[in-house]
Amino acid sequence: MVCVEADKDLSRLVQANLELNNLNFNATIINAAVVGRTSGVEHTLFAHSADNTVGHLSDARSGDSVSKVLAITFDDIVQQASFDRYALVCDIEGAEWDVFRRSAELAKCSLLIVELHKVEHDPNRSDFNSLLIALRQSFGLEVTDCYGPVFVLKKFS
Repeated sequence: MVCVEADKDLSRLVQANLELNNLNFNATIINAAVVGRTSGVEHTLFAHSADNTVGHLSDARSGDSVSKVLAITFDDIVQQASFDRYALVCDIEGAEWDVFRRSAELAKCSLLIVELHKVEHDPNRSDFNSLLIALRQSFGLEVTDCYGPVFVLKKFS
C-alpha cells in the first residue's frame, strides 16, 4: 500500500492509525502533493485548512496558510512502487484533471475510486463527463457507480 498525503499532520495520522490498529503490512506513506508534471520542480505549495478536510494546491497569492511540500507525479509513484496492477482511491482536490490526463501508468489501474472536483476558474475542467470519457477511451475504465462527485470506475478488459 502506498499513501500519498500533502498535509504533514494527516500523514502522521495515517501512520499512527496503521500502528494503532496493528496493521503490519508493507505500507509506504509519502508526505507529498501529487501533481500532473514536475518539469524539474521539486516542490509545490499546499494550502492547509483549519479542519484538515479541504487542503489543496495553492499559489503564493491565494492568502491561504501555505507550506512547501514535495511534488511527485502519479507515474513516479506507480513506477517507484513497481506496481503491475493496482486499485486507486483518490481525492486530490482538483489536481485529478492534470494528473489523469498526463498519466501513462493509469493503464495499470483495475479499480479507481475518485472524488472529482470542478475547477471553477477553468471551464475545461468543470465538466466531469469529459474526464470520465477520457478515462474510458484512454484506459478502459468504465463508471460502475457514483455518489455525488465520487465515482467508481472499473476496467473490464
